[in-house]
Amino acid sequence: MVQLPVSPIHFAPIIYLTPIIFLIRLSIVNMTKSLLLNRYSLKRSQKAAESFYYLIQYTVLFLFSKHLINKTGIAPFSLENFFQFYPQRLHFDSLYSLFFSTEISVYLVSLLFLKLETRTENTDFKEMILHHFITFSLIFTGYSRRHFEYSLLVANLHDVTDLFLESSKVLNYLLGEPVSVISFVMFAVAFFITRIIIFPCYLILPIVNGVGSTYMHNDEIQFSFMERLWFVVILSSLWAIDCYWMSQIVRMIRGMVRLEIHGDIRDREECSGALKDD
Repeated sequence: MVQLPVSPIHFAPIIYLTPIIFLIRLSIVNMTKSLLLNRYSLKRSQKAAESFYYLIQYTVLFLFSKHLINKTGIAPFSLENFFQFYPQRLHFDSLYSLFFSTEISVYLVSLLFLKLETRTENTDFKEMILHHFITFSLIFTGYSRRHFEYSLLVANLHDVTDLFLESSKVLNYLLGEPVSVISFVMFAVAFFITRIIIFPCYLILPIVNGVGSTYMHNDEIQFSFMERLWFVVILSSLWAIDCYWMSQIVRMIRGMVRLEIHGDIRDREECSGALKDD
């Protein structure tokens, strides 16, 4: 029988990655904010600095996951090719350990910065915390149970949209409209395609209807009932939050077209005009 969980030693990189990422984040945010203060207000500089760091973070994570996807030859848009060799639980690559340890460390650092961020004032702050908790649970359990390829694809689909989001926010804080509107529309399109269409169709439904299991030629790597139930619940919860955010995105685009909304509707200060520079 295939050995399922990874050993505790595979979580060892988290011990040194967490403080390293913490210091990198602190340095980038403070340095960026100090540079922007020469031209922008304190609040705008802080928000732009946070988004700039997130842009770097998600760019690195996306490129890392994309490299692993290309290396392993995962084909998410071909169900037969993807599930035929999934999951390769006997195979363990040190790069997998580094990637998932980095993802876990990133979320741990986010918890440490939770009360220091300006995003605590957003109207969807509770939904964001819930989304982070679900994503963290998915990454942690997916890694510990050796669902490497599956968790890798989920992370990749979500990181690429965050990359578009943070670049849009940086442009909004520094350049404003109409540049930020164009970048936000690009984010909305990417969000809809990856999280609303691809995510459920290629990563949730094959487990729900059992199609994924029919492509698994090795009985030892079939989904157990509890694993299938866990993935369905956690992935569906993640998709439900994505659908909620998609509704907010549609609302923002509709408001922009009608010239009724300027900026992020989740940010009370931004919508009220409190971010205008002195």
